[in-house]
Amino acid sequence: SFTGSKTDGAAPIAGLLSYGGKFYGVTQNGGSANRGTLFEIKRDGTVRIVYDFTDKTGAHPTGDLIAVGGVFYGTTSGGGTNGLGTVFTAAPDGTERVLHSFRGSDGARPFGGLELIGHRFYGTTYKGGHKDKGTVFEIAPDGSERVLFSFSGPDGENPANGLTVLNGSLYGTTFRGGSGCCGAIFEVKTDGSERVVYSLRRQIGYYPTAGLTAMNGTLYGTASKGGAHDGGTVFAVKPDGTFNVLHDFSAKNGYEPRATLLAHNGKLYGTTLTGGAFHSGDVFELAP
Repeated sequence: SFTGSKTDGAAPIAGLLSYGGKFYGVTQNGGSANRGTLFEIKRDGTVRIVYDFTDKTGAHPTGDLIAVGGVFYGTTSGGGTNGLGTVFTAAPDGTERVLHSFRGSDGARPFGGLELIGHRFYGTTYKGGHKDKGTVFEIAPDGSERVLFSFSGPDGENPANGLTVLNGSLYGTTFRGGSGCCGAIFEVKTDGSERVVYSLRRQIGYYPTAGLTAMNGTLYGTASKGGAHDGGTVFAVKPDGTFNVLHDFSAKNGYEPRATLLAHNGKLYGTTLTGGAFHSGDVFELAP
C-alpha cells in the first residue's frame, strides 16, 4: 500500500513491468518533490524507489514502462525544460537521463507509454503540434526526435494513450475528434502517413481513453462512454475499418472502462472504473 511519502510515491496510474524477477512501475505523485517516482517492488512487498522525479527531469509519469537493453524507457506528462513533459530513460540502479523535453510545437503532455519498432520508439502526446490537438512522435535512443503526425480534429484529437503495432503500422485511439467529434481509431505509418480507421459515435461508444490490443489480426479496445446503456463498450476493429461492438456495459456489469485490454489464451480481460455489484468497478472476461 502506497503511503504517499518520500519513500514510495502516490497514485500509480500505469501498469507494472516484470523485469529480472521484480516488478517496476511509476507513480504520478509522491516522492521527495511530489512529482512522482519510478519504483521497484519484490514479490514479498519490499519497495525501493529507483528514481525520484523533479520538475527539471520530468514530472508526473502516467504511461507504462518499456525495458530495452537493460534500461527502462518512459514518458512524463509534465516537467522537463519547458514544463510540457519528457521522454526519459532510467536504469535499475537509479541512473536517469532525459532523452527529450517537449516544446509544444512537437507535442505536449504525453500520457501513454512507448512502443518499439526496430531501434526507434513511438508515442503520442495529448496536446501540442500544429493545432494543439496532439501528435504522434518518433524518438531514437540518442534523443533525436521528430513529429510523425499532428492531429487537427477530423483526423483525431487528443490521444490519451500509447500505440499498438500491427503488421508494421502503428494504431491508436484519440479521446476526441474524428468525423463525429467523439473519438477516432487511427493508423500511422512510420513514414508519417495517417488515416482514420473508424470514427466513434455515441451509439457505439465514445471518448476512448485506452489504447488498442492486437490479437489474431484484429484490434480490440474500449470506449469509456456511450453504447446502449451509456456505460461504455468493448469493440473490435479490423485494419480495413470493419467495426463491431462486442459488449455494452451497464451499471450491473461494470461501467466506464478506461484501461487497455489484456489478451490471454484467446480471451480479453479488463476493468471498469465504476458499476458492478458494489458500484465500485469490475474485472471482466470477454470472449470475442
